[in-house]
Amino acid sequence: MSFFIELAKNNKFLPATNHLLKPRFYDSDELFNENLKTQPANWYYKKANVNYTLNHNGYRAVDFDTVDWENSIAMFGCSQLFGVGLDDTDTLPSQLSFLIKRPVINLGVIGSSMMFSFHNSLILKNICAKPLAVINMWTNHNRGVFYSEPLQHCGAWNYYTSPYAREWMSDSNNTATHAYFISTASKHLWSNTSYYEFSLFKETVEAIGCDDLNIDGGDYARDLVHEGRNTFKSISVSIANKLF
Repeated sequence: MSFFIELAKNNKFLPATNHLLKPRFYDSDELFNENLKTQPANWYYKKANVNYTLNHNGYRAVDFDTVDWENSIAMFGCSQLFGVGLDDTDTLPSQLSFLIKRPVINLGVIGSSMMFSFHNSLILKNICAKPLAVINMWTNHNRGVFYSEPLQHCGAWNYYTSPYAREWMSDSNNTATHAYFISTASKHLWSNTSYYEFSLFKETVEAIGCDDLNIDGGDYARDLVHEGRNTFKSISVSIANKLF
């Protein structure tokens, strides 16, 4: 039996693969030193620390067996939600939790796809039929998941090395249609609880009709690729106003 089917039968979230257990691979000392050369003298990250605290599954959250899901908000997403280049306290889930005074569980995984999030969403449904709320921060719909061992996240980064990624992304109609049905299924899945979906990716917004929260906060994380702490502060306010 597939390792991943066995996980699902035992209501276990998909594990973070080995490279995800090392977020500094994406926010490395080498990259930091290069970024220092281009940033002003008062750049926030010149002195600020960025701490990554991961649970036993490689997620940026407390251990899942300690979560009171019925009184928590579950957030699914990719590296933007995970918070590459941001301190634990500056991620979107952390800032939203501080704002609404409720636990917000960060289920973001670097490089992951909409299908990956939906897979974990189904597991959560088995664990807790009615969480306090569920939020999907949908990633770019051109990404896919290949259930090999170890699990592979497919996207632009392995387009030329993975035949599956190349075929998956060869027609945007394919990925957009998958995205639409994943979004629709998610709404049905969580019809009994507070649910919200949005994206920072224009292609995904157009495909599924979710909210576009690509707010220009004027800042980036330490890696100068992912959104920054001020941007996520603004996004957290927007989400709080819509849900609470």
